[in-house]
Amino acid sequence: MKVYELIDFMEKIAPCGLCEEWDNVGLMIGNREAEIKRIMVSLDLDDAVMKEALENKVDMILTHHPVIFKPLKKIDNDIYTLAIKNDISVYSAHTNLDAAVGGVNDVLASVLKLSDIEPNGMMRIGRTKDIKLFDFVKIIKEKLNVKSVRVCGDPDMLISKVAVLGGSGGDFVYELDKSLCDVYVTGEASYHQAYYAKEKGFALIAAGHFETENHIVADVVKRLKENFNVEILASSQKNVYNTI
Repeated sequence: MKVYELIDFMEKIAPCGLCEEWDNVGLMIGNREAEIKRIMVSLDLDDAVMKEALENKVDMILTHHPVIFKPLKKIDNDIYTLAIKNDISVYSAHTNLDAAVGGVNDVLASVLKLSDIEPNGMMRIGRTKDIKLFDFVKIIKEKLNVKSVRVCGDPDMLISKVAVLGGSGGDFVYELDKSLCDVYVTGEASYHQAYYAKEKGFALIAAGHFETENHIVADVVKRLKENFNVEILASSQKNVYNTI
């Protein structure tokens, strides 16, 4: 297959027009006409992922977080030079994949076993059975494979309406109130954002940026395998944070 075939497929899943104005998505490095036989999917492209790609003789890397985010004044990063030198194409689908139907936040809602899921921009709002916040936190820790989360809210409060937005979703807390959700699950949120949730009467759970987004890697790998006859790999990327 060629690079443009993967681009066309990804832009059907997550059209670039869905991305935020400040974002950078699409083909970051490479030639649309280049041939590819092996693709690696990863949340990020860092030194460890690039090393893994080289070891596996990967022709293309598909990431969620943009490899090039801010304008470049010079190319002196080993990741860029190694990609170019080894003819590795790089494509990134970021906030467009967050907002897309079946994207990051739909998959997150599915992982947490929410039902009656409704979109609200990038955010998804769904339902769980009536459950104490403390017990819902246990579900989150199990499903997202995380040792600890940050929780703002009464552990004994009953919740049923759940808003989710993976990654750095703290700013979106201001779109919510008690009528929309009982608890908001995101990756990262500040002290003041948690305090806002407290004042508005709903709980907030910050479960980790990596943990609330990394599930999309396996999902994209599955979709690619169903549609292309090339080797598709999931990177073994680890979270940059350790819980001590």
